[in-house]
Amino acid sequence: LSYQYQDAYLTLIKIDGKYTGSTFYKLEERDYPLWTWSYGTAFFFSFTLYSTVGYGSIAPSTDWGRAATIIYTAIGFPVILVIIRDIGSLVLVVVTRIYARIVIKMRKAGGYAALTDPIMLPMKVALFLSFLYCVLTAIFIMVYDDILGPDPGLDLFHSFYFTFISFAAVGLGDVMPVNYNHSPIVACVLLAGFPLMRVINRVLYVGIEDGMYGTMAYMEDSIDKIQPSGGGGGQIEKAKF
Repeated sequence: LSYQYQDAYLTLIKIDGKYTGSTFYKLEERDYPLWTWSYGTAFFFSFTLYSTVGYGSIAPSTDWGRAATIIYTAIGFPVILVIIRDIGSLVLVVVTRIYARIVIKMRKAGGYAALTDPIMLPMKVALFLSFLYCVLTAIFIMVYDDILGPDPGLDLFHSFYFTFISFAAVGLGDVMPVNYNHSPIVACVLLAGFPLMRVINRVLYVGIEDGMYGTMAYMEDSIDKIQPSGGGGGQIEKAKF
């Protein structure tokens, strides 16, 4: 009777698409067991805590583990935030200098006058670098999970989805690498991209903020120019916020 229950359970999780993530599959139908808790999974779990990605694919099951998670995150998150901020600032300076040299050489080659204003990294370049790094990381994860693993891994689209969700610190956990879903190497590759993502976010924030201010200023100027429909003839009083 127990075998009937087991077969029914396996049938249900296969229909639900959760068979490859089950304990039965990890321990009985693989060339090597994929233990839920090991040094590698502990490393990956630590990465999900202090990076605030939090996939939810691995989590403590005891109250003592949850208490340790609170303490570790309270200490590790501020420390890693400072490190990412400092490295991100350095990356921003380096990338901006490279972009400035390219712009200066292009202006000299075209016979234009030298720039007097400081050169800032534009939003288009920041978006391109972000997309390029996401694509390269997705290709690495696809190759690492598919070619080096015993089972078919993620395709390029799902690898890119996993990479983007990770860099955005959303961490839904609905798509994870198949063969190495808690790999320390994947964690290190993703962590290496966080300083660059901070540079991109900083440029985007400045660009969006300037765009919002420009839009509000344009709307205020447009409101000031509107004439009332009545016979007063005067301009509408500017709203005070």
